[in-house]
Amino acid sequence: MKQYISFISVVTFFLITALPFPLQAETCSSYHHPVSVRVNINTGKVTYNNSLYSSQFPTKPPHTVTGLTVAQLTTNMTAKLYVQQNSNKTCVGLDELTINIGFPKINVYIDKKYRPGSCQYNVIKEHEKYHVRVQQEGLKFFSPKIKKAFQIAAKKVKPRPLKQNEQPQKVLNNMLAQIRKDVNPLLQYIERRLREENEVIDTKESYIETSKKCKKW
Repeated sequence: MKQYISFISVVTFFLITALPFPLQAETCSSYHHPVSVRVNINTGKVTYNNSLYSSQFPTKPPHTVTGLTVAQLTTNMTAKLYVQQNSNKTCVGLDELTINIGFPKINVYIDKKYRPGSCQYNVIKEHEKYHVRVQQEGLKFFSPKIKKAFQIAAKKVKPRPLKQNEQPQKVLNNMLAQIRKDVNPLLQYIERRLREENEVIDTKESYIETSKKCKKW
C-alpha cells in the first residue's frame, strides 16, 4: 500500500508570427507585451489493475505491499512566438503560452491473489482510494497557485534579439527553461506536500490496523 509520484520533463513546440510593432524602436524591450497564458489542469482518470502479483508491480515495492497507486504529475508547455524585424535587428518574444499539467492517468494496482469482492480486496482498494484522493484533491487545491506561478514566470520573459544564424527554437527553449526554473520550486513543494499526505496512512501502525479488518490475509 504505497504511493509513487514523479515529475516528467517539459516538451515544447513553437509557431512564429509577425506582429506590427513600430519599426523605429531600437531595442527588443520596446516590443514587449503581455503574454497570453492558459493553464489546463487534469486530475486524471483512475484505472484499477488486479492482474499482477505485488512482486510484479511496476515500482518493485517491498514484499509487504499489497496495493500500489502510481500517479505521475506531468507538465508540458506549448508556446507561440512573435518575430519583429527592423533595420537593425530581429527580435523574438513570447506571445502565447499553454501549460497542461496533471495526471494523464492514475494506475491503482491490487495484488492478484486478492480477488474482487473479497474482504482483503475491498480493504486494499479503500486504502488506495485515499491515495487517489490525495493526488486529485491536492492538485485541485494547488491549481490557483500553479496558474499564478506560470503567469508571473511568463510575465518576466522579455523579447530577445536573434543572433546571426540563430534559430528561434533555441531562443524559445531558453525562454521556457527560464519559466520552468521559476516554477519548479512550487512544483517541488507540491510534490513534497502530496508525499507527506500520502505517508499519513503508510505507517506501520496503519498497516497493523488494516490487517485487523479481515480474518485472513
